Amino acid sequence: MASVHLLSVAARSGTPWPYAFDDLERMQRSAAADRFGAHRLTDDPAAADIILFVENCDPARHYLEVRRHPVYRAHRDRCFLFSRHDFPVPFLPGIYASINRRWYDPQRTRSGFYLDVFDKSFLAEAPGPTTRDYLYSFIGQLSTDPIRAALAGLSHPAQFVFDTSPYWPYADLPEDTRQALETQYVDVARRSNFVLCPRGRGVSSIRLFEMMRTGRAPVIIADDWVPPDGPDWDQFSLRVPEAEIGALPALLTARADDALEMGARARTAWTDWFSPSAAFHRTTNWCLDLQATRSAATWRTPYRVGRQLAHPKYLRSALRTAFDYARLA
Repeated sequence: MASVHLLSVAARSGTPWPYAFDDLERMQRSAAADRFGAHRLTDDPAAADIILFVENCDPARHYLEVRRHPVYRAHRDRCFLFSRHDFPVPFLPGIYASINRRWYDPQRTRSGFYLDVFDKSFLAEAPGPTTRDYLYSFIGQLSTDPIRAALAGLSHPAQFVFDTSPYWPYADLPEDTRQALETQYVDVARRSNFVLCPRGRGVSSIRLFEMMRTGRAPVIIADDWVPPDGPDWDQFSLRVPEAEIGALPALLTARADDALEMGARARTAWTDWFSPSAAFHRTTNWCLDLQATRSAATWRTPYRVGRQLAHPKYLRSALRTAFDYARLA
């Protein structure tokens, strides 16, 4: 059994960010709902085996805020980070929902998931099919990545592809419009044999985990995405190379008879690994695994992180956040 201390640096930050505590609160709820009973929470970081900073902030803040937090400074050998950011830079060992394969280090990082799927009640498990009249579907922004834009070129009489870019940002929409989009999202998923889950701005997509919860077979189109350890992904999902998007209609037609069983397995995998009753347990186990190999990986950290920060996409993201941080401080 491990004792775990959960916290966020947002309470101490002089530069607050939107929705600062939402993921921390979800992880706390998961700990309260934990069905495994192998680990427990503690309010005392000095007594904790694992100290987990659960943050909703940019990588520059991970560095600027977490690394100077007194709990981190006193117990850094037990500190880990849980981050859902699209462009993570692993200054700290931890669980990253959108870690790029190029920067993935199994001695320092684990691929993660999205806790906010917990709160999307409209994603309640879809019942057995009434009419699955779509072979495959996609509802989302086509403008966030060229891979998504390519979906507009697909053609099949039983496809449903809908671009929600004109509705962005969703948070600014009138409530009735947002609810209508959510209703359409779930209704189309229920009518689909497969749901396309291409990468978004980052290499991962929350849609993958939403469809697992909904009980629909996901089609993963993200060459640089690293699947989280644990689930048998081949049992319930299809992984299609980005260069082969044009072959999707033929490929999915050939696998249509497998979709119902794959969807059921996807729902089971979400329940076992990413649901409120499982997330805290699984995350703690991943941190324990990292802790066991952490000393061996320490010397490589500056080199690996430095290489990643030199990449234009990550450098722009980090500099933009650092500039905002300095301006607001």
